[in-house]
Amino acid sequence: MKKIIILLLTVLLCAVTLPFSYAAYDIPYAATNISAMLDISAATQNLRGEGYTWINPENTLTLSGAVIDTDEMYGIKLPKGVTVILKGENIIRGNRAAIGVAGNVTFKGDGTLTLASDTGHGIYCYSESATDTLRLTSGSYNFYTGGDAVSSPSAAVFVSGCTFAVYEAARAFSGRALQLSAGSVSSSAPFEATAELLVSGCSLDVSASGPAFVSGGTLTLRDMDMTCDGKAVAEYAGESSLTAKAIKKAGETSIIYGKNVPALFDYLTIGAIAVVLAAFIAVPAVILRRKNKKLKERYPDRL
Repeated sequence: MKKIIILLLTVLLCAVTLPFSYAAYDIPYAATNISAMLDISAATQNLRGEGYTWINPENTLTLSGAVIDTDEMYGIKLPKGVTVILKGENIIRGNRAAIGVAGNVTFKGDGTLTLASDTGHGIYCYSESATDTLRLTSGSYNFYTGGDAVSSPSAAVFVSGCTFAVYEAARAFSGRALQLSAGSVSSSAPFEATAELLVSGCSLDVSASGPAFVSGGTLTLRDMDMTCDGKAVAEYAGESSLTAKAIKKAGETSIIYGKNVPALFDYLTIGAIAVVLAAFIAVPAVILRRKNKKLKERYPDRL
């Protein structure tokens, strides 16, 4: 009996001293983590810390290897009108949400943002205005939450051109309006909107316990080849498991400038060339007509 007790105490001691990872989420602990909420909601000057830089005049927060692990309400709290730039690997954990935003916030960059909350959300937009937005325009986002990956009761959410992966969550999205376009979206939880839900041209891999996409208003899935359990899906009808590949339309991207530039720039370029060519043709003709007119006036008997 004594040996069993010693063995159990040894196992417990090892468990306590090993590097910590959040229950069920397997997010590694970092020795340089920040243990208090990074509250920028009322910042009046530039701020700098381990893995983050806040430029107050530009309303720009750069995350570059930040690890924030706190039991406070948010890991990061942001005011309105902020741009968040992602560089490197960033891990944020908070109680109510990993990140709380006031609205009109844009996340972008080439880094990774991993968000965790044992019982709360990944990103919570607490704006009460339907004209506010939350945008994820580039970068990679990983969610391990007990609540929703993204929750935005009022502000519209736009996710485009990025990698959006929900590993653990009650819902991948809950809120008024959501648009998913381009990029890669994978989720083990459903997307639910009360007003509008649009999914366009995405690479999808969604598997939920109920319908993968739910909307109280309009629900649109387009510009994708969709399948469910290996069978083609012509029109979404509440399937819980859905995979899809984006369909590239002819003329969707630029032939002249490359796939990352809209085809509109091709038309503008061609139009500009046409105007220049027309000028080269028209201007000499006008000059010649004026010259002939002057010659006729000067030598009326000869011409």
